[in-house]
Amino acid sequence: MSAKLRTVPKLVSVSERSLQTAAVRLLPRHNKLVSTEVIYLRRVLGDKATQLEIDEKILLVRKLPWREIVAD
Repeated sequence: MSAKLRTVPKLVSVSERSLQTAAVRLLPRHNKLVSTEVIYLRRVLGDKATQLEIDEKILLVRKLPWREIVAD
């Protein structure tokens, strides 16, 4: 009688601190996010997101052109 446990990804609040912590962990050099990047990430991710979503967006934000980041 083995029951399979299904792991549900935990939602994390998307704050500047959580974004900066993830950036330090993920980005090799120049690992601090600038305020414009933080604002973009909070706008795209919303109030809560999974850690996997946050990690993907942080890696993506460094590849985006600035005009897309600052566009309203």
